Amino acid sequence: MHSGHKRFLTAALAALMSAVMLSAPVSAIAEEAELTDRNHDGVIDVFDYVLSKRVSVAENSPLDLSLGDAVGAPGSLVAVPAVLNQNPGFTSVKLSVSYDADLIPEITDDRETSVIVNEQAFPKLDLSVFMLKKLYQIICCTSRSFYSEEDGTICDFIFRIPDDAEPGTVYTVCYQDAELLDKNNSRLPLLTKRGKITVVAPEDLPEPPLSEPAVTTATTAAASGTTTLTEAQTVAPPATATSAATTAKQTKAASSKTTTTVTTTVTTTAETTTTVRTAPPYLWKGIDVSQYQGDINFRKVRDESENKYVMMRAGYGRFADQEDPTFRTNYSRAKAVGMPVGVYWYSYAKTPEVAKIEAHVCAQVLGDRQFEYPIAFDIEEPDVLSKSVEEISAIIEAFCSEMERMGYYSMLYCSSYYLNNRISKSTLAKYSIWVANYNVECPSFTGEYGMWQYGIGRSAGIDYDVDVNYCYKDYPSIIKTYHLNKF
Repeated sequence: MHSGHKRFLTAALAALMSAVMLSAPVSAIAEEAELTDRNHDGVIDVFDYVLSKRVSVAENSPLDLSLGDAVGAPGSLVAVPAVLNQNPGFTSVKLSVSYDADLIPEITDDRETSVIVNEQAFPKLDLSVFMLKKLYQIICCTSRSFYSEEDGTICDFIFRIPDDAEPGTVYTVCYQDAELLDKNNSRLPLLTKRGKITVVAPEDLPEPPLSEPAVTTATTAAASGTTTLTEAQTVAPPATATSAATTAKQTKAASSKTTTTVTTTVTTTAETTTTVRTAPPYLWKGIDVSQYQGDINFRKVRDESENKYVMMRAGYGRFADQEDPTFRTNYSRAKAVGMPVGVYWYSYAKTPEVAKIEAHVCAQVLGDRQFEYPIAFDIEEPDVLSKSVEEISAIIEAFCSEMERMGYYSMLYCSSYYLNNRISKSTLAKYSIWVANYNVECPSFTGEYGMWQYGIGRSAGIDYDVDVNYCYKDYPSIIKTYHLNKF
């Protein structure tokens, strides 16, 4: 969540191009394309222009080179295919693929590389593979010219998912550069697509993980029928507590609902019932920031993005000098333009005693500042989350209850997997939840949550990637009504 994001030169170039486009007058944009509201946000702007350009590229670039998606359990092997469609005929290929730093390119058995060519579809394709491990890139080049008009999988990129990967994690694999040449040695127009690897629990695998790269054959049921039911299930409010903070949370939680979609699939051989949870409508979008977002222009964040609030890191650990170096500046700038603010404290506490110390250091850093959003306890250190349910829950309660005792509205930040499996239900019921679960339709966390960190995005006023969130509760009203967070 809070480490610096690795970026390549292409990302910087893309940011520069976006800045140039955003600074261009609307009249200049209109000259190049007839604009419509393509993203259905009620405004015709540069983003609709970008979408129209993508449509134009798709219509005029018949060669589609995509990286496929894969699903695997922690520690398992997965194959990400490079798939070619609408091939007009090519004679040579160069593929430069980047991957997330946590993924491990895997060389299996007696194979020489982690890239497996599809010899059935492309028998004459002779790829030389170069690993740039420090840059997290794989470069593939044809060693000799040949000609092919075949469609299908060119090759598979084999990765091992880290043993400690959390179910729900989504890794990205994408082209840094891709080049196919035709008979005249001319570069063909390409439409490339990135791929993703989704981590699931072993019991949720659609098929056994790969023991070695293999061609997968899909089996289709002879006959099936599908029925979809939708129902609203009311989430019970948390248990009664005496603190003003808990009372405030109950006031809002009592009316919270989660929409649940139940899909029942009936086949000739078996009956399967699958429940898919859908996130409720959000109230506001927001971001969370720290020193890794650099110098932030909060006026642009407020005026030129959809973000209506900001959660900022106040600090980490149990020493006052571990205050985030940008916290005071970020707070002052956000308040100056009227953006509501909340904070989080990144914890290293391994015992309840240290968690209480962290709470007091956090309060010391916060000082007399006011916060419209909660004070979140950020627990994500692996050696802490490897403890027992009882130990983890005690650490959370030590920090959050101490913050509540000092008059703050406490919140717990954690990922879906650990919220579901490593924290007691009684602890979860006491505090508002900020769930982290990226690139999914809805968090896999089965309880109630007030905020959802759903991915990494970009925002006007910020030069770097930033975590993006949905908010489902009117925290400012609750906090001001009960005079919490220095109000």
